[in-house]
Amino acid sequence: MKILKTLVVIVCIVLLFNAFSFAVFGESELLTASLSRMATYLVAFSNLDQEPEPEFEPETIKAIYATSWSISRESFIQYVIELARTTEINAIVIDIKDYSGYVAYNTDVDLVNQYGAENIKIPNIDKIIDRLQAEGIYVIARLSVFQDPVLTKARPDLGVHSRLKLESSNGYTKESLWQDNLKLSWADPSNQEVWDYNIAIAKDAIEQGFDEINFDYIRFPSDGNLSDMQFPNWDQSVPRHSVIKSFFQYLRQEL
Repeated sequence: MKILKTLVVIVCIVLLFNAFSFAVFGESELLTASLSRMATYLVAFSNLDQEPEPEFEPETIKAIYATSWSISRESFIQYVIELARTTEINAIVIDIKDYSGYVAYNTDVDLVNQYGAENIKIPNIDKIIDRLQAEGIYVIARLSVFQDPVLTKARPDLGVHSRLKLESSNGYTKESLWQDNLKLSWADPSNQEVWDYNIAIAKDAIEQGFDEINFDYIRFPSDGNLSDMQFPNWDQSVPRHSVIKSFFQYLRQEL
């Protein structure tokens, strides 16, 4: 970057010297051209430290949804590409962490590996993303946040628990985890460790090349025996909507 800036400065000095010479000897057309070039290089110089704009982002996103299993199949990838070529579809939403809590590709997130949260359904995720983007397809990663059986079983202290089960258990264990109607366990939405875990996965997805992250299940549980829930971190004095708002603020700050 320093070399580029130095070269731009040198070029501008040369053009300035030429402009002075043209002015002295009356070459008005050459003077105008030289000053124009110098202005162009000065604009380039001023932009060297700016972040580049995204290469592609549809004004209106019209997406197809894909499970992690679907996008791993060549036939489905071809289907999506053909849709983008022949219809108004210009984007795809891909599950990278769904209701199961498993991350569907090989990540560089230490905690994902530590918690045994990888179930690799999408090999070579970066190559798939590159291929879709080459077709003008905007690629979005879907990440289920607080509904997470894998995280809560690995770290019961981060989960929502059953009051009834806690009566017969020795503290917060995986046996005392509360479950919704689908028998899925949830993380405590107020716990910052849960926030950081999901943000680490989101950052890794961005590194893989995803254009955008679709965070899902950013809420408290809404079905099952809700009166039986016990939260290790949330004391219920802060309203639920304030907890979720704080999470969104933290997301924006960290990303």
